[in-house]
Amino acid sequence: MRAPLLVAAIALIASASSSSAQTSVIYGGITGATPTFTGSTPRTYMGQAFNVADPGVAVAITQLRITMVAGVALNYADSQLRIQFWDTFNPAATGTALAFSNPVGSTLIFDTGAVNTTGATAITFTLNFATPIMLTGLTNHGIVVNWQSDAAGTGTFIDDTNLTAALRTGAGATAPPPLTAGSNANPAGTTYFRNASGLTTMNLQANDARNIANVSGLMFELTAVSVPEPSTYALLGVAGLAALVRFRRR
Repeated sequence: MRAPLLVAAIALIASASSSSAQTSVIYGGITGATPTFTGSTPRTYMGQAFNVADPGVAVAITQLRITMVAGVALNYADSQLRIQFWDTFNPAATGTALAFSNPVGSTLIFDTGAVNTTGATAITFTLNFATPIMLTGLTNHGIVVNWQSDAAGTGTFIDDTNLTAALRTGAGATAPPPLTAGSNANPAGTTYFRNASGLTTMNLQANDARNIANVSGLMFELTAVSVPEPSTYALLGVAGLAALVRFRRR
């Protein structure tokens, strides 16, 4: 296993929206952590299993903050992030079995703009969801992310090993600080997934689980509704009924 490489970090808001509902962080992997990244490839599809803190109502994610690493000096006209949330992580999966099932909606795509760096650089994006991401329960969920580049600005995006999800570590590659909310649900002895298998389907195999010393998973944060505004209750009720139907079908 190659040692992680430390990078400088900057922050960027990629999209914005407002809501009168009260929210709380239910998974907190950014505050106090230092971004790093794996030197191993492929690293174009990165993921993690996670548990969330109880928001007090049905889990309705309204915002994702996530850190990307540009591994080298780059001058790209545009980039985009593809995100897939999974309602179910199977901790018993082994070998080539898929780690995640029950996708929550379709793959989300956010334009993350031009990438101009002079060396390894971390950039944190804040992404707001117009429609909340509804999860069933608090445990064994998953996220898989894939950054793509459009170097020439032609509108064609491709997987790019120079753009990858950041991993969280501590200052000077020491042990990272505790999460501020939620917990990492990856299999014991591992903290994240990367597509070592070559899979490019927004899912990952059980044997894609990986570990690096003093790394505790992807560097991301999830915010969810904690006290909905009145118009949100209907959405939560419909989502809860759908989740119940899906649970009974399992």
